[in-house]
Amino acid sequence: MDLFVQDDRASFFQFLYGGYNTNYMKIPPKFVRKYNLSEEIRSSGNIAVLKGSSGELWNITSCKKGKGLFLMDGWEKFLEDNSLSGSEFLVFTYDGNMHFDVQIFDRSGLERFSAISLSKRPRGRPRVFPQKIKGGKEVEKEIRIEELDLTANTSKAKTKSADKRSKGKEKLEEKVGNFTSNFPFFKSCLPESSVKKAFLLAIPRWFAKAHLPQCTTFITLRTSDGKSWQVKSVFWKNAAITLSKGWSNFVLDNKLQKNDVCIFVLVAPKELLVHFFDNHRKLK
Repeated sequence: MDLFVQDDRASFFQFLYGGYNTNYMKIPPKFVRKYNLSEEIRSSGNIAVLKGSSGELWNITSCKKGKGLFLMDGWEKFLEDNSLSGSEFLVFTYDGNMHFDVQIFDRSGLERFSAISLSKRPRGRPRVFPQKIKGGKEVEKEIRIEELDLTANTSKAKTKSADKRSKGKEKLEEKVGNFTSNFPFFKSCLPESSVKKAFLLAIPRWFAKAHLPQCTTFITLRTSDGKSWQVKSVFWKNAAITLSKGWSNFVLDNKLQKNDVCIFVLVAPKELLVHFFDNHRKLK
């Protein structure tokens, strides 16, 4: 979608950057004054409505503090639902009565589609994106995994510690199994060949065929802190795809180990948002 289409509605933009505050967003004061939003927020019951490019709506509680007007409760969910990690450019177009149409652009300048509610599509099968999608976003809830006490001075303590580890593993497996996203994703429990020596990662064929370029190219792996890595995606005649060159840098930089679980989420045609966790760290 062209950012500069004929549209007489007022708009403002917001850059998201690493370390930005996820609890609220301040609407530019000049915009608030010019369009009298302080009065409109009262008539709307202190609720602002954000509409994504998919048509999905988010209700955000607005709060006036001093001369500032802030989007508060619901803003964090909007960020999560759209997998906004701090490297995006948002355009808010005002439609009156505290309703905003929101466009999301990635660092390359391409527009990303906003999230679509899971209730609007059938469950059970992976969602297939059209070949020409402009991206998407997905938001995961933070998964917290308790660290296990691995030290024990007695056999009884060791048994108790082993029980804790077993329960921790079960909890981890449950969290991984319950993971959902509004956008295509796959999970991988890293084998030794992915974290040592060969440093190769095989992408499930069903995912590769449905969502990735059917040719050898480079794709971007991104983490929630905004960091990114260029990784070579090797396409084989049997339609399999393997990540090779650059994958070792991603593994080493993120201290990934054998049996760590990674979740790869498609957020743009050649970009994957990667979450990873094990028994000793929460979802990143």
